[in-house]
Amino acid sequence: MTEKQFKSEDDYLHKTFVEELSYKLWSTKGARFNASSRLNKQASLSNLSLTLVSCYLILVSLFAVYKFNFTTDTTINNLLGFISVALSILILVLGQIENGKDYRLNAHLMHQCSLEIGVLYNKVRTFKTIKLKPETPEDEIIEFCNNISAQYESILTHYQNHEPIDFEKFQLQKPKYYKEIDRIKKMQIQLRYYLEVKFLFHLFIILPPILFVSIILKN
Repeated sequence: MTEKQFKSEDDYLHKTFVEELSYKLWSTKGARFNASSRLNKQASLSNLSLTLVSCYLILVSLFAVYKFNFTTDTTINNLLGFISVALSILILVLGQIENGKDYRLNAHLMHQCSLEIGVLYNKVRTFKTIKLKPETPEDEIIEFCNNISAQYESILTHYQNHEPIDFEKFQLQKPKYYKEIDRIKKMQIQLRYYLEVKFLFHLFIILPPILFVSIILKN
């Protein structure tokens, strides 16, 4: 973190180690919650795209079987056949890839990780409010921080890391603290989030019917 990232009186990082520890817990907790939300969105889009692609395959097959294309053009019929085979392969490959990612399970784990970090964050907040005074012995502060840090590191070792985009989304959600996020940077983050999370699924949903309609209109 650089100094320009926090200009308010709640500047966590550039105060005491207790404040820095509080910031780490606060930001990681938020990023992990965002990771859980992202993975749940990807799970829903994955299921939707697989379902729709399967429907497209059935519709293309029915179209060819019942001669709805009203043409004897061999090229068009071959294209419909190609689309049918391509969709079958796409369903197989996409299904294997998406099933291996375990979106729902990983979303649950990210949520659980965030909750566990949240418990530590609440302990730090309580310590800062009740026990952290000018007269508080330094040894007590060091012992408390080391204990929380050890628990924090232990939690992190039991879960996979979140993606950078999850923390960037967290920054967008806290404009009061991340004042360096201007309009251009915000748009870049939102665009990158769409490309990483939604674009491929939207492509699978939209592209097949566009190709099918284009072929039919050529008839």
